[in-house]
Amino acid sequence: MELSKIKVFDFKNQRVIEEKVPGESVLRLLYQNDTYSALTLQRLMCKNSLVSRFISWLMKSPWSKRSIRDFVRDYGVKLGDFQDVDYKSFNDFFIRKLRCDARMLSKEDIIVPCDGRHLFYQNTADIKGIYVKGQMFSVQELIPDQNIASLYKQGIMIISRLAPVDYHRFHFPIDCTVKNIRKIKGTLHSVNPIALKQRLKNIIENKKVFIELESAEYGNVLMIAVGATHVGSINIAAKQSKRYKKGDELGYFSFGGSMIITLFQNDMLTIDKKLIEYTDNQMEVLLNMGTSLTNCE
Repeated sequence: MELSKIKVFDFKNQRVIEEKVPGESVLRLLYQNDTYSALTLQRLMCKNSLVSRFISWLMKSPWSKRSIRDFVRDYGVKLGDFQDVDYKSFNDFFIRKLRCDARMLSKEDIIVPCDGRHLFYQNTADIKGIYVKGQMFSVQELIPDQNIASLYKQGIMIISRLAPVDYHRFHFPIDCTVKNIRKIKGTLHSVNPIALKQRLKNIIENKKVFIELESAEYGNVLMIAVGATHVGSINIAAKQSKRYKKGDELGYFSFGGSMIITLFQNDMLTIDKKLIEYTDNQMEVLLNMGTSLTNCE
């Protein structure tokens, strides 16, 4: 039987593309196989922090630099978007910084906080499925503090998946003040659709950092950085109680796939209908950081 491919809508080029997934065969072994061996491997790789730390160490070692050229070639990374530096390791390349003119920020609107593959929900109470119809989690499950969860019970949610080939720094979507930063321990399951179509609750159980924001124009906003397979760390550059401008860097992920979930309170913005339409069809939209959420022409 032919395995289904991950399809993403490339908004810039207005076409559906098939995503090339590093380590796809391993992902399918771990998450599309219910054998004892596969489940044991899954526990070892995703629940044992020593494995993640070891892979993180490997990716930071000087010898890992030799993998950069093949990765760029195989996955079509556009190096012209990034600062021209001599990377000392693969992780050094993985956390690369953009050139100052590589992303245009929408001046009037709320922006997409990171490069990646995105899903958009105008009201969390109306979600019919995430990645697969009928597969959902509630805001109350996602957010352990129920006082905070209540703010977004019928809120707006953007799920931004950063594949290993993507730029792995994330940014503020609005002008705001950082109210609070809270770290939550958890597992490091994959957040690739291959895994999430089998078990969406990986998102709930994974390691996270909650960043509460406050904006005069948009009220309370919550950003959740979700760690995933082989993520060495979630690095937060922002400081509590400090004010930031839209587009300022909030933080970055070390080696591995990862995810940002952004929540706004109900009726604070209206997401562009074109983005909602693709989400309704369970298809992620490929967009860069800085793109308008409300008018993405």
